[in-house]
Amino acid sequence: MATVVPKRLSLAEFLALPEQASETAHLELLYGEVVEMAKPTWEHNYLASALMTAIAQHARKHQLGRASTDCLVVLDEANEVALAPDVVYVSAERVGVIQRGRVYGAPDLVVEVFSPSSEVYDRVRKMQVYHRYQVPWVWLIALEPLHLEEYQWSEQGYTLVGAVAGDEPFHPRLFPELSLTLTEL
Repeated sequence: MATVVPKRLSLAEFLALPEQASETAHLELLYGEVVEMAKPTWEHNYLASALMTAIAQHARKHQLGRASTDCLVVLDEANEVALAPDVVYVSAERVGVIQRGRVYGAPDLVVEVFSPSSEVYDRVRKMQVYHRYQVPWVWLIALEPLHLEEYQWSEQGYTLVGAVAGDEPFHPRLFPELSLTLTEL
């Protein structure tokens, strides 16, 4: 049975929702407004999970930090902002932002895997929020056609520092020793 979720919630109310508050939607909180998006597809989740595994293994091997999928990131408690990027990475130096099963503050990297229905929200609105809260790195991945864009934070906005098609090797600036190919994930 689906839970009916009001359109506006405080952060405390949002965090108190059951994990499966909506059986058909993925929920985020943006300045007190509940944002509902369609549940991700199999391909979306498979790619996000494989990417997180590759980042987590690399980070563990080099003692760099921790990675997770679909983890709630509370960027601003006072302004009620809690987003759920597809992949989240927190460096070892900042691992203290992981508390009570969530990230409180800006992680080092967020990854958004989008479909045509979520592209505008991820590419525009969420990028604005990530910039406001100074998330240093954002990767945007489109499923069709499969490609990845790497963005780095600057005061003026995010700067596109790399882009690859799905079958091209990706060498992220955040992890210079890592090489990924989306089609191989």
